[in-house]
Amino acid sequence: MNANIENKNNRKLKIIILIILTFTIISGITIILINNKEVEEKTSLSENKEKKYKLEVRKTEYGNNNLCLDYRLSSCNKIAFEIPTKNENAKVLSVAYDNYVLYEDEEIYLYNNNNQETLKIDISANAEKYSLEYNLSEKDLYGIKYSQKNKENYYNIKTSKVLYENSYDELRIINKDLISGKIENNETSDYYLLDANEEKIPLLTIKDELCVNFRKEIHENNYYITVESGCNTISSEIAYYTKDYKKITDHLNKNLYTFDSLGNLLVLVDESTINKYNFNGEILFTYKTEGKILSVHNELYLLKKDNALYIKEYNNQEYELMDWQEKYNYYSSLSGYFDEENLINGDQEAGYYFVICYGDNDEYPGIKFYFNPKTKEIKSWEIDKLSNYY
Repeated sequence: MNANIENKNNRKLKIIILIILTFTIISGITIILINNKEVEEKTSLSENKEKKYKLEVRKTEYGNNNLCLDYRLSSCNKIAFEIPTKNENAKVLSVAYDNYVLYEDEEIYLYNNNNQETLKIDISANAEKYSLEYNLSEKDLYGIKYSQKNKENYYNIKTSKVLYENSYDELRIINKDLISGKIENNETSDYYLLDANEEKIPLLTIKDELCVNFRKEIHENNYYITVESGCNTISSEIAYYTKDYKKITDHLNKNLYTFDSLGNLLVLVDESTINKYNFNGEILFTYKTEGKILSVHNELYLLKKDNALYIKEYNNQEYELMDWQEKYNYYSSLSGYFDEENLINGDQEAGYYFVICYGDNDEYPGIKFYFNPKTKEIKSWEIDKLSNYY
């Protein structure tokens, strides 16, 4: 019996200890929560006290209502939104589309109005100029370009890295993966194709040119890297490279190359030979002919031989257009394939148009040929003076 009484007393003691422990734990948790709440409230109050000013961001009054930077313009007078700032003299440095703002508030910040998030950007606040590099079609902000000490620098948003700091006189953002860098010489410049995500040695280097543009030229699900040399887009020449930056062609006049329906590159390699290259730079086919090829197109080429002008298809089918004289000139800038959306000078039908001048300048008369690649129909029109045609 004494043993039973002792067991009951032990159970009571355990229950009392358990209750005391439970109360202690709950009390501790409650105190922690209260303290955390007080800290949060103090932090929130501190932040609100820090950011007691408002930075106005404006948008255009007309058109697409994009954000604008030049408040002196009458069209840039509508308030789009306001950003809380710590200082009264905070200022907008650059804007992009309708939501991104780069601004200075002692340090540099990027504000996204879509989610009201502010990101501190670790770049100099003493640059001469800032530019948000935004791709409208992809709706993607690539980075920030800024000028300092007569050099341009690039900050990649995704990697939070400054690239090519004070290395190039000019940087042009091609896409999220590629940048074009320029170093000016006395009369010409050196151009460099650069990686946009990590600082590396140049991917391509073009020396001593007046104007160079690098591009990623997409065809179907693949692409070429192109290097366009020349300041005039009509007369400039283009060299093609693989995606691994292996050269496929030297610089070409634009009427001496084209693409087939799959994106393979057709190139005039000499006056009577056309090579077809794939995206890896491999030769798929070689077309040889007699005479001199004047222009290359994806279904045919224009050929001068035996004192006559021909259209010749790649299956070797020929169509004679006219007798040819040495004083005649082929106007490649007015010739080529035109669809319904880019017909010129009153032309009504999609197809190939070839313009020939009867002299050495556009004050001479000439003739225009039309060729339908499906029906093989050929038409021609006399032109009283080439300068009246365009």
